[in-house]
Amino acid sequence: MAKTDKLTWRTMVDIQGLPAPTTKPSEDYPHVSQQGLFLRVGKQRLDGVVRRSYVARIDALQPDGTFKNAKVTLGLVEDYGTGDKVLTLRQAEDAARKAVEDSKRLRAGDSVRMTVGDAFAKMKESLESPTTTDSPDYRHKLIDLYERFLSHLASRHLDDLKEGFWIDYLARLRAGKLQVGTEPGEDGKPTPVLRKAGSVMGLVQHRDDATQVEGTAEANRPALVVAAHDASHRLLVL
Repeated sequence: MAKTDKLTWRTMVDIQGLPAPTTKPSEDYPHVSQQGLFLRVGKQRLDGVVRRSYVARIDALQPDGTFKNAKVTLGLVEDYGTGDKVLTLRQAEDAARKAVEDSKRLRAGDSVRMTVGDAFAKMKESLESPTTTDSPDYRHKLIDLYERFLSHLASRHLDDLKEGFWIDYLARLRAGKLQVGTEPGEDGKPTPVLRKAGSVMGLVQHRDDATQVEGTAEANRPALVVAAHDASHRLLVL
């Protein structure tokens, strides 16, 4: 553990050795070399637990179009039984790096390309927020829909999936020919895993009132599930 004006950290051993504050709710310690990555250590609770979280410091885009320096919680160092996301050190480093890079692109006036997996992660984060008004059953239903019908597209960029793709997607889904992966067959060879949803209208809707689907009319989008940009970067499920 390096020590300059403030304690810094690099390894899990360093993280566990960072002292908990005694006079304030939490203390943020910077990574020894990675820009924007911090480790937040909470004040020791009555049960003796010290909560440790990975945090990224970025210039966050505000509703009025300006940018404000902010710290965003990425995830916990370990499971404290709260149901919050837990990250490995490598995952935290990657997440912080991406958050900083995306922030810089936005500040420079560029757009940030999102994958289907990125959009789902944003939606899931919103659904699992302590301030969410969505029910647990609703959350589980959306997650199940994603895992069954969209997770195989996790690495695909949203802006690459044009209207024709979704028309074909819906047709295959209705016909039971939507391939979402493979699994070993009886002979040990890979066998396609196919999905079918004969009735896809009205399953679930998750969107903001101000959402505008880019590039095409909503009427031509699949009724089951559509990935697209919106104001909150959610994954749209129509």
